[in-house]
Amino acid sequence: MATFDSIAVKFNAYVWHDQPYLHPQLHTETAQDFFDRTDIKRLLLRQIMDNGRRLAIIQGERRAGKTSMLRLLANRLELDSVGQFVSIMIPWQSVQTADDLAEEMLQGAAFELKTAALEKDSLATALRALLNDNPGKTAVICLDEFDSILEQATAGEQIKILNLINNLLQTPDLPLVFLLTLVRMPQLPSAAVLQAHGVTAALSPFDQNDLEEMSRALMNDYANQLTAIDWHRLHTLSGGWPYFAKLLLVSMAETDFGPRWIEMAARDALQRPLLEQTMIHIYGRHFDKHEKASVLWLAQFKTGQPIAALTAAPLDIQTAVKSLIRRGYLHINQQDQRCQFRIGLLAYWFPRWPKFDEESRKYGLEKSRPLASSRKTKNAFNLAG
Repeated sequence: MATFDSIAVKFNAYVWHDQPYLHPQLHTETAQDFFDRTDIKRLLLRQIMDNGRRLAIIQGERRAGKTSMLRLLANRLELDSVGQFVSIMIPWQSVQTADDLAEEMLQGAAFELKTAALEKDSLATALRALLNDNPGKTAVICLDEFDSILEQATAGEQIKILNLINNLLQTPDLPLVFLLTLVRMPQLPSAAVLQAHGVTAALSPFDQNDLEEMSRALMNDYANQLTAIDWHRLHTLSGGWPYFAKLLLVSMAETDFGPRWIEMAARDALQRPLLEQTMIHIYGRHFDKHEKASVLWLAQFKTGQPIAALTAAPLDIQTAVKSLIRRGYLHINQQDQRCQFRIGLLAYWFPRWPKFDEESRKYGLEKSRPLASSRKTKNAFNLAG
């Protein structure tokens, strides 16, 4: 018997209502589904609405909630009391060239402004003509997965896409704002325009209080069944990332309440295909070879490894561990000074992964064998830095 409504958790779904709202189909008041990120919302909205910045970037790991934040900002701008902003959502899958992007922007703006796009000498001229017919309007171009757009483009088109955005940002008096999401900044010289013209906000994991606030709202009265130890365990298993916390909540909703409710739910979560799909994508697309070796090695030790064991590893492994700590996948347990998976679920998922042994052999890893030492480690390395 389900203990609470798993559908209400909205796992793996976009959410952007940070306050109760009227459901457009049901015409009933619906509870908020977006939590925390207050400082980031305030920062980006202030930069756009008050300071006139024309580019805002939401940066975060895979499944960090970038798309939800993008939709929240776009929705909030459209609901501005002045009615200044109109949002144009551009599907990243449809953009492989600069011409694709220009066409999507122009047609999207025409559709949202309920008018026809006219042929002009340049995109800036065409957009200006559209917006001049709608005085007081500012177009908000929403480009989700911007780094994916660049990845699927050829090298030449990457430069053209970045130059297109750069030219629009430098066109005087063009009422246009860009909202972008990406995992990391593109390593291209022409990508410097993104940081030069815009403001960037990075998404980080929730602290335990914020995670508990979200979970209580989604669980309703069933949250009262959890003890302080349970809340700590939920935060430890999810690492504070809403995606992994919601995965656990869905499993809790579909697991009978009992003395080991969270542990039983964690077992269920580990078997879900969506978790495997997510982790295969993150491991394959967002970890370099040193980061892969690091997580595979650490997964051999459920309780993590002492910092001393890591400082004896090659510098490229140390650097990878430091990167994964910064990105929110690993952390240093300050109580016993051990490096562990911040997302506790992953300490159990990796050894269960069918390709774990194969991948471990690829990097020369054997169970309980320390990573090879290196003469390059004589310089001090601060993992917590």
